[in-house]
Amino acid sequence: MKQNIQLIMLMVVILLGVSIHKTYLSKNSHEGYSNYTLDEAGGGFPNALDDVLVQDTYPITGINGISNNGSNDIWWWYPTFKLGSYAQITNNIRHPRRTTNGRCMPASMCGALYKEKYTGDNHVYPLPPVNNTCGTRVGYFTSPVKSLVLPFKPEVVDY
Repeated sequence: MKQNIQLIMLMVVILLGVSIHKTYLSKNSHEGYSNYTLDEAGGGFPNALDDVLVQDTYPITGINGISNNGSNDIWWWYPTFKLGSYAQITNNIRHPRRTTNGRCMPASMCGALYKEKYTGDNHVYPLPPVNNTCGTRVGYFTSPVKSLVLPFKPEVVDY
């Protein structure tokens, strides 16, 4: 009995030693991201030096540095609207004019890389009411009763 316990303990120690060696001490394993060398973090070598992330959507300023903006210049870029509006106005901007929303840290980074661009209207118009005579309602939309694939026949038919 004592030998069995010793044999089990020896097997557990050997198993732990092999697993620790495979995971931590192996020279073939490497971290995907290194905080000390950012050689591979910038993307492809020739393009990463000249291109910026969203230059296809927003025009770049061409400034190789920070802007002269301070907190007193950018605070009004942050979208604020009245709450509880029946016009369904929210501060969720669908088409922003700039990549920053007035909360850059430091503030001199706002407007440093990209210029403003009009990308679309931010007004949200409510959808018209759903016609109640066309079928079963699924969220906002309706589906005809004929297209229901159910293993049973519904007792209440919406017409």
